Amino acid sequence: MDKDINQSSFPLPNLGKTLLKIRDDVYHGRGFATLRGFNVDQLSPADVTTAYLGLTSYIAERRGKQNQQGTMMINVVNTGKDVERDNAQVLMPFHTDLVCDTLSMLTLSSGPVGGCGAISSAWTVYNELAESRPDLIDVLAQPNWPFDTHGREPPYYRRALLYWEDERLITNYSRRILVGESIEPRTPGIPGLTEAQAEAIDALHAIGRRHELKQSIL
Repeated sequence: MDKDINQSSFPLPNLGKTLLKIRDDVYHGRGFATLRGFNVDQLSPADVTTAYLGLTSYIAERRGKQNQQGTMMINVVNTGKDVERDNAQVLMPFHTDLVCDTLSMLTLSSGPVGGCGAISSAWTVYNELAESRPDLIDVLAQPNWPFDTHGREPPYYRRALLYWEDERLITNYSRRILVGESIEPRTPGIPGLTEAQAEAIDALHAIGRRHELKQSIL
């Protein structure tokens, strides 16, 4: 882009007030929002990008990266073949994006079938674990989970999956980076999960599925 796109360079006198209220709800309320009615059909790809960056600057002023290569925007497309999950239209297990705090997605088009996303409340998952398996909360909070760096140095690093920040609960994990998958196996020779860790991450997913909220993006 030729210039920095922010609230000053992309003024929205009326909609901006609504977006700022949504921002507060994202950070201090329900934790997510859905915006509809952004008609992209008459816009060029460059104009769509400009408008998208302008709108989202009211929700999160600082833009972060999506991956270790520093990419800030990723296209999710159907290529008709197995590709990296992050860029493909495939069902993914519950996860959080590891290197950004707030994630936004813009649907440009959708297929004739499917087109559904699912989210689940980390607080709800935590509360159910606290009631049924408090021992797993301690496992999730231990800074010894081995994250695969997939070819970078060091080959893995350790940290927790569960944090407290400003009296708020934060979960940050990706099952793929912790256990691998068929199209991107875990790097040989690095530590695997303990039995307790495997049970804890399975519990995260299972409880998340029980309380999931599905959203159509058609």
